[in-house]
Amino acid sequence: MPAAPLLAQGDCVGRTQRRSLFAREGFRSHASACVQVRGKLVGILEVFHRSEVERDPEALGFLDAMATHAALAIDNTQMRNQLDLASRSPRVDPQPPADMGALDRRILAMVCKGATNAEIAERVYVSIHTVKFHVRRLRERVGAANRTDLALKATRQGWN
Repeated sequence: MPAAPLLAQGDCVGRTQRRSLFAREGFRSHASACVQVRGKLVGILEVFHRSEVERDPEALGFLDAMATHAALAIDNTQMRNQLDLASRSPRVDPQPPADMGALDRRILAMVCKGATNAEIAERVYVSIHTVKFHVRRLRERVGAANRTDLALKATRQGWN
């Protein structure tokens, strides 16, 4: 993971508004480091001092290391949450239902590819009305609101 860039003292957003608040608390200096996860800024790590502190490379390197550790912890938590969510999602059945005939499977595959009723009718040698009947029946079987929803659900289930 690349090192988080360090911010100069005046680079903080809202710094002028916060300056008086920090002065009331007795802070005299501070240093900041960006916390980035996979190239995305997720926060800023700030360290405040009640006395003037010289910014030596070793102290800034330590602050940078703390920001990197925070970024790793955030990334690890995000990945764990995604894994937990994926493990709780319902398993998909790559096979269409057993009662789906060969014609229904061919029609469903063509619907998923975006073919029109006329194109499907021409390819499977049936009338457009027969194609409409099969598409409507497939929609009802899957619980799809329309053709697009049917194609989406079939693709997610791995049926095409």
